[in-house]
Amino acid sequence: IESLLKPACDFKILPSCAIHPQIFKLEFLLSVMMLIGLFLLLSYVAVASTDAALAASAYFPQITAKEKEAYTNWLADRSSNYSRHAFLSSLTGDNNNGAAIFWSIDNNETIHVAIAVRAEGWVGFGISEAGGMLGSDIAIYETSTLTLTDSYVLEDRAAPLIDNCQDWKLNSAAHNGDGWIIVEMSRLLDTNDAQDHAIQNDSDLWTAPSRIIAAWGDTESISYHGTNVARSPVRLFYSISNVSELQLLTRALEEQSDGYFDIREDDYEIPARETTYHSVCKTLDELNLEISEDQNMLTAIGMVPVITEETAQFVHHFLVYIQNDCSDNGTMQQLQQSLITGWAPGDIGLVLPDDVGFPIFDTDNSQAVYIEIHYNNPQRIRSMKDSSGMRIHYTYSKREHEAAILQIGDPFVQLYGQQINSGLTQYQFNCPSTCSSQVLGNQKVTVLMESLHMHQTGIRMKNEIIRDGSVTHTAQVDVFDFDQQGTFRPQQDTFDLLPGDSFQTTCYYRDGAKFGTSSNEEMCIAYLMYYPKKTWLGFTWACPYNTWSDQQALTGCLQTELTYSDITSADQLGRTFGGSSSECYVAQGAGIDLLPMDSPSEAPTKTPTPIPLELTSTSSTASTTSMVFTVPITSTISSTSTTSTGDSQTTDSGWSSTARPSKIISHAAPNKKPTAAPYPVVATASTTSGPTINSGLSPTSRPNKVVPHNDPGGPAPFLITETQSPNTTEESSGIRRNIIPCLWSFTSMFLQIAFL
Repeated sequence: IESLLKPACDFKILPSCAIHPQIFKLEFLLSVMMLIGLFLLLSYVAVASTDAALAASAYFPQITAKEKEAYTNWLADRSSNYSRHAFLSSLTGDNNNGAAIFWSIDNNETIHVAIAVRAEGWVGFGISEAGGMLGSDIAIYETSTLTLTDSYVLEDRAAPLIDNCQDWKLNSAAHNGDGWIIVEMSRLLDTNDAQDHAIQNDSDLWTAPSRIIAAWGDTESISYHGTNVARSPVRLFYSISNVSELQLLTRALEEQSDGYFDIREDDYEIPARETTYHSVCKTLDELNLEISEDQNMLTAIGMVPVITEETAQFVHHFLVYIQNDCSDNGTMQQLQQSLITGWAPGDIGLVLPDDVGFPIFDTDNSQAVYIEIHYNNPQRIRSMKDSSGMRIHYTYSKREHEAAILQIGDPFVQLYGQQINSGLTQYQFNCPSTCSSQVLGNQKVTVLMESLHMHQTGIRMKNEIIRDGSVTHTAQVDVFDFDQQGTFRPQQDTFDLLPGDSFQTTCYYRDGAKFGTSSNEEMCIAYLMYYPKKTWLGFTWACPYNTWSDQQALTGCLQTELTYSDITSADQLGRTFGGSSSECYVAQGAGIDLLPMDSPSEAPTKTPTPIPLELTSTSSTASTTSMVFTVPITSTISSTSTTSTGDSQTTDSGWSSTARPSKIISHAAPNKKPTAAPYPVVATASTTSGPTINSGLSPTSRPNKVVPHNDPGGPAPFLITETQSPNTTEESSGIRRNIIPCLWSFTSMFLQIAFL
């Protein structure tokens, strides 16, 4: 080593030689070791990248290699830019006619998305509020114009409206006349645009996942898509992809739990009447669990639904309680119940944090598990047998915090029978600050999640926490879609409730029915899952509205007040999403270059270049002001690579790794009116059953066929794809993005040790 590197030492190129020859030898050996490690690491990344591409190549499984060539070539050339991927089956459950989605997230600021579909005309990718088209934020690429248009949908099942601010940037688009459209695009996670949904961190399994939708077609411009539509809950921030939400939750629960039990019916024949509430109750002994004789308590740590596919359309919702026993003691029994979970169409389940759980069978008041199932059978169909319910995973030991669910609004339906006015109406329930003061004393509780529940005529709902006269937290659904999420879970971080906090729960209806317990009647309830559990007057904490005559004699949590009124216009609904914005945030870098923000995105140049705008004319009407700009086309913005061969057109551009809001462009844009045909009514995709449960929601479930759902639109499918990898796939591209800083850290550490 000395003779080999002596010239470098003689010329003092390597200063370590002057310190000590032995130190220099050590440094040299460490450098060789680092080079070997670098080689092995790069080899691993290359293999992992190939594995990820192979996993994605399993999508569209029955298409011939020749028909799949464009997609396969794109995988080889471009898929390594993305760290995660998933397949969304089409409405019909046909895995050869779905959408392959790829994405990566840079610096918790920017998301890069690619979507591949079998189509000739257009493709849309969206972030949905509830899981369907209503209330969705959509980017649409059309091959006829070569542009990507940032759009949104409110309540109308019609053509999406064009955003005032065009926040999606087109990075690449390939449509080669062979039946494929593959589009790559980028956007800030939070654009501060009222017509966009912020993309939030959904890595914690007790938070709601992102709800992804896609549609495509062969017409020149966007139109009615028929069955060419797909949707599914997807965790964009989770380290594992290519598995369904149900599989993800089930795997996590199987790793953490000591076992599970099902609380459900066994071939219950659904009565031939519109509304039926049926209950099942079981004690610890009746569950027949294989546990030791001295094990007298369990802790529930998570739940997943068990739904019988043949009767899924009749199961409106169900709630699961713990109570003292299985005797029927009427009202007193109900007051002593503690709600621990529930399900409505669109729900997948939940996993609690590793220090939170629901103790069961540990006290006299929790010796039984009780489930109440609401069946909705408006056609009065006979001889339908159901075995739906909930699978509860448990541990043998207690966890640090005991969870509970706070119910506010009108959880006991005290407004039963009251008719809601036609048109737009607002019902507001106010739980006073004295309630939390009496229950919490001088302590706080932490809210893990919230759920908002209405029925078919509900169109918006919010639950606000008010502290010292100011709103400190709002959970809301701007476009409530009962067909997708009967009980809506907002994406939000955990937050604290303090003594003195009050609650304001507001439900908005359009042409509402009367209040009641059937599917065709209305409710207004907010559920807050929190810890540690609190009680009031010996009962689980709740703040319900009541209609008792001696209202003045009631105190604290029994003093919820109701106000309701008619609304004259949709502007009074107070929606955040879909509002007209006069300011657009323009980002540079990370693939989001400076563009005229009120125009659809074409493929930008690889070098970000400001595009000058020249105002040529203005015009005004009573409601809008229009400004026409001229964009000079010069050589400074023409470096985008574009190729054309017959019907084949491809545009491509790169992106950098950082994005920052650059400046604000103020502008006004006229209101856009929907013009296309309405979007279709969508049904539920069901699953085949596993070996131990009748519902098909087993850990090994796969989509099988479409199950008709009583509610038009239907919830999002439980599973993403039939071609999912049976084993959890750790994606590799995220590793690749961190190679340089990782290697630099190791190198610095070794060299510092060597110098010492």
